Amino acid sequence: MIFLSDKMKTKIMVVIVLTLLIATAIPVVGINKNIIDPTSLTLASINRNEFAPQDIPPSWMKGSDQHQTQNSHYGFVINPQYHIAQEFKPTKSDLTAVALYLFDWDAPSDIAVTVHIRESLDGGDLTTKTLKAKVKDYNRGGNWVMFDFDDITVNPEETYYIICYADGGIVNHSYCWYFDFGNKYDRGIAWESQDSGLSWSDLEDPWNDPLNINVDQCFITYYQEPPKNKVIQFIQSLLEEFISLFPLLEQFITIVG
Repeated sequence: MIFLSDKMKTKIMVVIVLTLLIATAIPVVGINKNIIDPTSLTLASINRNEFAPQDIPPSWMKGSDQHQTQNSHYGFVINPQYHIAQEFKPTKSDLTAVALYLFDWDAPSDIAVTVHIRESLDGGDLTTKTLKAKVKDYNRGGNWVMFDFDDITVNPEETYYIICYADGGIVNHSYCWYFDFGNKYDRGIAWESQDSGLSWSDLEDPWNDPLNINVDQCFITYYQEPPKNKVIQFIQSLLEEFISLFPLLEQFITIVG
């Protein structure tokens, strides 16, 4: 009988998951493990261990309703062709904003990200927000982006959808939306579209895997006005330009912001 160490078991599990991802050709980027190139279906080993995704600042949870903040160090590509959606069921009647955890995978500059809130994947928009998101690359763990749209009224315990895509980028040069496996959010599932939202496939169990790897995106919904601090936001925007000079200060502002 062969006994495997916990470390060896972890390596075997990672290989299994990566093999399943490659077989589906769904655009997925691996952070802190490997990077999958779905255009050529090759696996390029890149060490990202020092660039783990960042924890969300505690202040961003104020006024929140639904959330899923855990991540697998992977993200789904979002661009004009690939759209990603996440179901959620609010417990409050007001919906004021959503925050998404994104990262930049060598994307072109000046990309705008759009978020829609809908009652169905192909229905009309209840509200929408488009912004030129300031997104950090995978080398710095990405960042949470706030989409503060016009407030709407929703029905508690009914299903709604956060639909997200970007107006630029190709598969291996795009913004990406972090997610996690294992059904971390049990009040809705994730969906993906590879034809600009014309058709959708659920990501509840896309590989029919016996381990039941359910996918949920990283998101927060708000029923009160989302956290705002214009002074800190201004300082953070400056630090984006001079990050190499002020890494410790940026981490401090992220924590207190």
